[in-house]
Amino acid sequence: MEINLTNALILNEVKHVLLTHNCKNGNDRYEFSGGKVKMEESPEEATVRENKEELGIDIELLGIFGDYETFHPEEGKFLCRTYFARIIQGIPHPLEKDKMDWCGYVSYAILEELTNNGTLVPNLVTALPDLRDIVA
Repeated sequence: MEINLTNALILNEVKHVLLTHNCKNGNDRYEFSGGKVKMEESPEEATVRENKEELGIDIELLGIFGDYETFHPEEGKFLCRTYFARIIQGIPHPLEKDKMDWCGYVSYAILEELTNNGTLVPNLVTALPDLRDIVA
C-alpha cells in the first residue's frame, strides 16, 4: 500500500522550523504540519487544508522543498511531498489536542536531538541533509 502525505516547511526569521508534536494514539513523534492527501485534492490543496485544520493558520506555498519516501512494515510505503511555505494569517497553535498537543519553532540542533532519540518522523530524518543546507 502507498500513502501520499504532504507537509509544510515553515521557517521563522532566525531559520528555525515550525514543528508539531503528534500524540495521536499514544504517539510521541515530531513532524512538520500536514497530513494525508484526499482523493479529490491536490498535494498543494492538502497542505493548505491541513495547516488550517491543525494549526489555525493560512499559508502560502512557495515551492517544493522535496519528496521523501519512507517505509513502515505495518503501514506500507509513505510518499511525502514537503513544500516551502509562509504564514499569511494566524498564529500557529494546536487545534486538535487529541492528535497534536504542541507546536513551536526549533533549531536544526533540536531536530538532530529528536533524530537521535527516535522521535522525529522518518520522512524528516530523510530530509535532514537537505534541510541542513538551508537552516544550519
